[in-house]
Amino acid sequence: MRVKAKFKNKTGNSFEVDLELYTFIQDGIRIIYAPALDLSGYGKTAEDSKKSFEETMTEFLNYTISNGTLTGELKRLGWHIQKHLSTPPTTEELISSNSQLKEIIIGTGTYKKHTERISIPTC
Repeated sequence: MRVKAKFKNKTGNSFEVDLELYTFIQDGIRIIYAPALDLSGYGKTAEDSKKSFEETMTEFLNYTISNGTLTGELKRLGWHIQKHLSTPPTTEELISSNSQLKEIIIGTGTYKKHTERISIPTC
């Protein structure tokens, strides 16, 4: 599965980052969750959940870019922000502070994890 977000920023510049996505089924609904961004999408089918996730990520990026809060939000989420390289927090860092991720991994036990390379706009 390849997810893409459509974002708008003044410079058009972005950086590539590997983002871990967890896919699981809860109450008959397919969910895609990105703990490093604390975003999810859902739907009855894999395609519906992918589309929902892409819309959620697009809205998140466009909102934080237009309000000038993307860098601050990424820092709040535990990202390691440097001048020329930004990286999401590791699973180990996230699991200690993210009860939703802990529940997915420990509670549901039935999930698929994969990594997607996505573009994040530079600010």
